[in-house]
Amino acid sequence: MQWLFKDDDYTPTKDKDAFLDKSILSMLKVISKIQTSGKISEDGFLYEVNVFLKLVSAFVFIIFLSLSMKWEFIIASAFIYIIFFLFIKSEDKKKIFTMQFTVFIFTFLLLLPSIILKNINNSFMILFKVTLSIGFVSIFSYTSSWYESAKALKILFIPDIFIFVLETALRYI
Repeated sequence: MQWLFKDDDYTPTKDKDAFLDKSILSMLKVISKIQTSGKISEDGFLYEVNVFLKLVSAFVFIIFLSLSMKWEFIIASAFIYIIFFLFIKSEDKKKIFTMQFTVFIFTFLLLLPSIILKNINNSFMILFKVTLSIGFVSIFSYTSSWYESAKALKILFIPDIFIFVLETALRYI
């Protein structure tokens, strides 16, 4: 109990922003993975759809998925996702599937304690919601160029500084 009344000799490091710098760098690394090859081919139906429409629909699907508590809506969203997935080039399908499978396994491992504790229904609902959300964002990312995406974000009144940071991160990382 003596340690409670003893004075601490803690001296913070001089670089107080080290944690912030590491966090920003890790965020920029994640954002840089969103970048596609830069050239989007016009091979399929989804590649020709207006980018603003794709962005808004991806936002709407993600918001509705996160708010939904019914399996019927999640299954309907999965069917819509599968239909969209069919209209993508095969090399993009492989990349999206690999990323989605990785997220599925990672989320499953995170939810494993909840599943073990008999919270199976909610755990699988979260698992499918996360996987479908990543799928919709991936489809948007692989079927849209960054230039068109930035214009669509501008139409949605996203602040210019946010778009500039994303663009700089994608360009230089």
